[in-house]
Amino acid sequence: RIPDLWDPCAAPSGGEVWLRLPPMLAGVPFSALVDDGGRYLIETHAIARVGPLLASARSWEDRLPGPALAFGNPSYNAFPGFTSPSIWTAPPEASRDRGPGMSRCLVPGRMLHGTHVELTLLTQAFGAHGISLRLLEWDSAYESALREVPVDLRILHFATHAYAMDAACFPEVPTDPFHRVGLQLSGISRARPEDLRREDDGLLSGSEISRLPLGSLSLVAFSGCATATGDEVGGEGPMGLTAAAWVSGAPRTLATLWNVDDESMPRDVNDFYTAWLAGAAPAHALRSALLGALGRARAERGHAHPRWWAAFVLEGP
Repeated sequence: RIPDLWDPCAAPSGGEVWLRLPPMLAGVPFSALVDDGGRYLIETHAIARVGPLLASARSWEDRLPGPALAFGNPSYNAFPGFTSPSIWTAPPEASRDRGPGMSRCLVPGRMLHGTHVELTLLTQAFGAHGISLRLLEWDSAYESALREVPVDLRILHFATHAYAMDAACFPEVPTDPFHRVGLQLSGISRARPEDLRREDDGLLSGSEISRLPLGSLSLVAFSGCATATGDEVGGEGPMGLTAAAWVSGAPRTLATLWNVDDESMPRDVNDFYTAWLAGAAPAHALRSALLGALGRARAERGHAHPRWWAAFVLEGP
């Protein structure tokens, strides 16, 4: 219990609470803090983080979902033309988590079977509301697909391994923090350190994300491991993928504070989008998803350790 972190900004039960956090608290999962009654805060409140002030001054319409583009199940170790393996049965070599997919050393991640299941569930959820969802997976999940962002795009979703470069692997690791983080897409098996600035090197860096025109979107979602983290620079907080999305103009991000389980992620992500598509505000949609994950942890694991349900954080109104 950490009442000093919560009591000053407590809100009536069931309401939204918006947090502007100093860098030292950026990694705290406020949803998993416990109140005086022994309840997790997510059980009584919808919790989200305030982004940059200018980006947060958006209208209610900017909270609404719309046409989406989703990347997932990339062919990390294959090449265009490979046939995707069975979608409902995870092969033995499949990874159980989504990062750090490259062990901080640009090693291609293993197949993430759950990301395909995730995109399949999202196709059904978006289709039920008549909203278009374009999927880019396996041999089409290349970063060049982002060369032109559709003008009507509202949601950009990534379900893949995240990475962070480490000076222990590369003596000349980039000094720009956005160059040191990113996502693995198709073609990563052919990437070399000297190729990191090629258009389709299989690495979508934070720097590349920061240059995308994402100001008209409602959400950029990073469904991978520890995607809400990054190196702290000058007291500005984590300079990772979410910060890169803010620089690009995105008004809202969904990301994770730690490594996540590939098998459970599809249900958590689907619960968020299902609630949002049904009309819930984003913060309440995330609350619905976290409560579902919390309930499953209690039922399936016999405990409610936050590691299994509280990784996601929403930043932006």
